[in-house]
Amino acid sequence: MAIPNFFKQNKPRGFNYTPRYYDPRKEEREARRSVSGEQGAWS
Repeated sequence: MAIPNFFKQNKPRGFNYTPRYYDPRKEEREARRSVSGEQGAWS
């Protein structure tokens, strides 16, 4: 029978959760902003 070690406890295991959310309005807004930004740099 093993004696439990109380001084060196393992850390709890984390998890890698990356939520995926698609926002079509945000993509349209960013696309318009990048296009207008490129045109504004040349004028």
